[in-house]
Amino acid sequence: MKKYIALTLFFIINISVKGQNQDLTKLYEKVNPAVVVILTEVKDVVNVGAVTKTVSSEGLGSGFMISDKQI
Repeated sequence: MKKYIALTLFFIINISVKGQNQDLTKLYEKVNPAVVVILTEVKDVVNVGAVTKTVSSEGLGSGFMISDKQI
């Protein structure tokens, strides 16, 4: 009897969760205009023996932008 109740609950929950899934294509189309890519660059001074060089590399960072004009 407990197995029957557990299976019934499993199927009910599984069906209700599937009904709430959002179509990712529609979500992508909605948020895509608000997505930006920000590239950063870091310049470091490196001493190699008697020689001093400036080395560029990709920078790190994170964040987000907020606008009341999009979405």
